Amino acid sequence: MYIGGLRFQRVRAYRFRAEGHCTPWHIEDAYDTLVEVEQSEWVAELLAAEPSETWGHWKIRHFLIYLDGAGAYEVASEDVEWLPEEPAS
Repeated sequence: MYIGGLRFQRVRAYRFRAEGHCTPWHIEDAYDTLVEVEQSEWVAELLAAEPSETWGHWKIRHFLIYLDGAGAYEVASEDVEWLPEEPAS
């Protein structure tokens, strides 16, 4: 067994959908896989709500992963990095 993870940098927003409320869109490409959502309406909404004094300072990307038995996790952040896997103790 191994332990690993993801680290999101400069998170601006996140959301979760329980498994029973996920649509095929949440599951098909993101099943146990981190994907980046291109041309995201959610990111456009976040950028539109950005205060004028910080306008243009944020680079926001939309990431999605669906975990079987849990649901869909979405994160709006500047970037993401994979944490190295280590053996579980």
